[in-house]
Amino acid sequence: MSVLAYFQKEKGSDTIKELPERAAQNQCNIYFCIINLGEAMYVTEREQGLQAAQMALSLIKELPIEVVMRYLFTYLHKNIKCYIIRLKTFYQII
Repeated sequence: MSVLAYFQKEKGSDTIKELPERAAQNQCNIYFCIINLGEAMYVTEREQGLQAAQMALSLIKELPIEVVMRYLFTYLHKNIKCYIIRLKTFYQII
């Protein structure tokens, strides 16, 4: 489900709009990775401001969507060395 398309009423948002309705009727399940949620909030805030991002998050919480952390640890594990290197670039790490 493209959350950005859903909230910004982009092309295809009509099809996406049906998914929460189907999930509410137990016809399907919707899972949303927490990393993608963060990216959606970041893009929304950058393009439309903090208030729009907070409103979008409130609406997401009302939808029948399960936010999962399944891939968070895989993502962090793959990228942790890059983050440490970047931190060492700007801060003295003992």
